[in-house]
Amino acid sequence: MTHPHPEGPTSIELFLGQMPSEWGAVPMPPDARLFGGALHYRRRQPMQIEAIFESEGDAKSVLNRYEATLTGAGWSVFGGFGMPGGFVPGGLIGLGQTYRQGEKGPMLMVAALEGGADATDLRLRLDWDMARHVPEVRVPGRPEGAERLPALSPPPGVPLRGGGGGGGTGSWHSEATVETDLPVPDLETHFSRQLEAAGWMRLAGTAAEEVEGLALWPDPLTSDRPGVKQYREHMQTYFPGNEPNRYSLSGYFAAMLFTEGATRAGKRLTREGLVAALEGIHRFESGILPPVTIGLDHETQRQGFWVRVERGRFKPLTDWLRAE
Repeated sequence: MTHPHPEGPTSIELFLGQMPSEWGAVPMPPDARLFGGALHYRRRQPMQIEAIFESEGDAKSVLNRYEATLTGAGWSVFGGFGMPGGFVPGGLIGLGQTYRQGEKGPMLMVAALEGGADATDLRLRLDWDMARHVPEVRVPGRPEGAERLPALSPPPGVPLRGGGGGGGTGSWHSEATVETDLPVPDLETHFSRQLEAAGWMRLAGTAAEEVEGLALWPDPLTSDRPGVKQYREHMQTYFPGNEPNRYSLSGYFAAMLFTEGATRAGKRLTREGLVAALEGIHRFESGILPPVTIGLDHETQRQGFWVRVERGRFKPLTDWLRAE
């Protein structure tokens, strides 16, 4: 099997009841039953190996036994990027830890998930791709202020690849990349909650009260415009776990425009036909924005309204204002 990837096509080879030879001398979990593994490779080079085992005992004891085996073979808990906090590479769910043998070679991510009946699923990922993004130079010691940056873990099942970090007395920073279909606001909320749990607070907060500005989209949570109401209904039906926000509302509106253009273009859809159909849209009623006319300049938003922040939300101060 092969799937697209930003760095080139990646292939997957499955192994039932065995591990690929690329696993090499990495210790296997003791007293565990192997279900199978999957080798991901790109340009004939291994990117990662995933494997699933089953072992007796609770998750913590299974993880402790395997850690003892790994440390006996020269592996140790991966210490991150020389920083006590910041984004933590991850992507497996359950109780887990990340290991590495020395300063070179792949990362080994281990996750233990209790499956009932005194049995635990042990999921491993041997990752060469993540190791390529680990900075070779680490910050020695712990300069003043380092302890203020908490560890930030990704949502369950979301792969996070560390991009480095550092700083000094004046400032600290941490960078990372995630591969996920989750909306950006949901990711922001996930990491913000970890910061708040560590004692951090948003700088704006009440300081944003009474700030005024121009808004281009109605409030996705409170607007009574018919298109926004329909958007909320569809969010509740198809994405009940996601809170409505302006990002997905704008995407919803864009999908409405595309549907209208594709319908006008006819059954034989071509790029040229779609562009012509969209350019011909005149006073389209979306129920979200005022009537939209696109035209040859492809502009869809010529109107907005003035708002003021009150109790953390935008309060409209005017009706729609049109840019001339």
